[in-house]
Amino acid sequence: MIYSFVCDDCGKYFEISSQPFMIRNNETCPDCRSKNVHRKYNSTSIHYKGKGFTKKVKGDEENSPWKS
Repeated sequence: MIYSFVCDDCGKYFEISSQPFMIRNNETCPDCRSKNVHRKYNSTSIHYKGKGFTKKVKGDEENSPWKS
């Protein structure tokens, strides 16, 4: 898992790759060495691929799985 942090003192955004049970709440900023950092929660994106999750493209009606 990749965890994102932001330093409250210098504004540095950094990421740490770690197992969920290994992440600590006392991470240190790699630039200013401050312990005044907070975890940034990112939204996830989902990209569906494959049959049944196609975009409607003009001219592609004949290949659409939703064709009646």
